[in-house]
Amino acid sequence: MLSLRLSKEEQEASMAEYETTYSVQYESVMNGYVIVPEEVFKDTELLYITFAKSFAFVKTRRPGSAKKKK
Repeated sequence: MLSLRLSKEEQEASMAEYETTYSVQYESVMNGYVIVPEEVFKDTELLYITFAKSFAFVKTRRPGSAKKKK
């Protein structure tokens, strides 16, 4: 299973087109991460485009703050 972080619009489009869901890790829903369905893996060009969309979205995000040691 592969999960990618996508923009809200891309998440909705992917969920509608491929009938996929949000990723669930350790019984916790990972909002913003969508499971990449099997049919996308079979089409390498589509998989490349999906990776590119995910990478472009992640690059627009601000870095998270590092936790300070006490």
